[in-house]
Amino acid sequence: MTRDHATIRREARLNVAVAYLMEERKHLKSLAVDMVKLGLQEREVRLSEQVGHMFASAMLDVLGDEAFGLSPSQREMAPEIVSKYLRALGAP
Repeated sequence: MTRDHATIRREARLNVAVAYLMEERKHLKSLAVDMVKLGLQEREVRLSEQVGHMFASAMLDVLGDEAFGLSPSQREMAPEIVSKYLRALGAP
């Protein structure tokens, strides 16, 4: 009498669920790192904008100072001119 024997392979490997969990943890770590990077970049942009506004405000205050002797029409044009040159600083 012959019996069909199934071939049994024995190999050490992680449980499928554990392997899946480990892979998901790697993915979540990658996402967390990306989120932190994006947050830092966003903060850097906000900081740059704040510095730009402070700088522009200081320039306008200087140009508006009576010591320069600018006419009212020249002082009125100052914000537009200052903005033009500040924007040019950020252009490639």
